[in-house]
Amino acid sequence: MELISNTMMWMDNDQFHLIKLTLYTLAILNIAESIAKSPPNKSYEIGTEDIEYYPHYGKKDSSDDGFSGFARPFFDKLSNAYELEFHYTPLPIKRLYNYFLNSNTVDFKYPDNPNWNIKNKQGHKVYYSDAITYYVDGTFIHKDQSLPLNIVYLGVIRGFTPEPYLADKIKVIEFTRSDHLLSALNFKRIDAAYMNVDVAKFQRSKSETNLNVKFCPSLPLTKGSYYLSTMKHPELLNKVNEFIRNNSDFIKELQLLYGLTVVD
Repeated sequence: MELISNTMMWMDNDQFHLIKLTLYTLAILNIAESIAKSPPNKSYEIGTEDIEYYPHYGKKDSSDDGFSGFARPFFDKLSNAYELEFHYTPLPIKRLYNYFLNSNTVDFKYPDNPNWNIKNKQGHKVYYSDAITYYVDGTFIHKDQSLPLNIVYLGVIRGFTPEPYLADKIKVIEFTRSDHLLSALNFKRIDAAYMNVDVAKFQRSKSETNLNVKFCPSLPLTKGSYYLSTMKHPELLNKVNEFIRNNSDFIKELQLLYGLTVVD
């Protein structure tokens, strides 16, 4: 130490500052190298339906290009809890299934359900998380209509399958937007609409037109759950399921906040 001290004493100012600068630079490089070696957050693509399906997921209205509703804060908190990074890829429903099942363009699909699109899923190993939240799809009719009702034209969102009506001789009319579907029913261009009850409730609340439509619980409906599915990363579903188990109160708060129907 005495030798080093004596040596430093005999250095001129330029030499001293050069050594300090060199040591400072080396320290910065070591820090940068350490940061570079730190594993980045793992990034995943979640394929979603490119539709207005608020308050569950998807767009809030036609001007919205984001992923919103109940699903957004759920996945945001999940990603923060496990240092993951999710990107949301909205696609038309039929294309979404093709990207998910055949081209493996997306890592996950939300929402999904083991009972959906069973025919196209044959031959594919699809893994599902635990149930994330519930849904109720039901039949809406015009307020002027009464039961029994002869349904000839049934409106649905494009890409959706009205499972309870498949055995009936009904003409299915597809709509790209949920507000257009309800509008068609309001003007009696279709006999009934089959859609999610929470989505219909939201669309009625924000419509500038007084929609004379009503939910008819005595007509066919479907109760089920939304799941996260994957073919590429089944190991990650363990974290998703752990998150669901440990955040039941948070999920209930979200369901209440977004006015979702809770199925017993």
